[in-house]
Amino acid sequence: MPDSPNIAKFAADCKNLREVLKMDQNQFARQLGVTARTVSRWECQTGHLPSKKMLEKFRQFQQMNRYEKGDPKPKMNPSKFRK
Repeated sequence: MPDSPNIAKFAADCKNLREVLKMDQNQFARQLGVTARTVSRWECQTGHLPSKKMLEKFRQFQQMNRYEKGDPKPKMNPSKFRK
């Protein structure tokens, strides 16, 4: 298990966003261009933090799908993120 304190926050952010978007790990992984196993490792904190490039991609995805308090839906459709 990595010793970085940031992995716990990233794991929580990752799982929270996936659950808010009502995606399973496979769907979420496809949106980010990784495998479901990678998403599982992130959420279980059994892997390392993603690369800086992937962290930036995740943060962009997170920003695009940020919920406003009380909004029933994300601001942007997650499928628009994929390139």
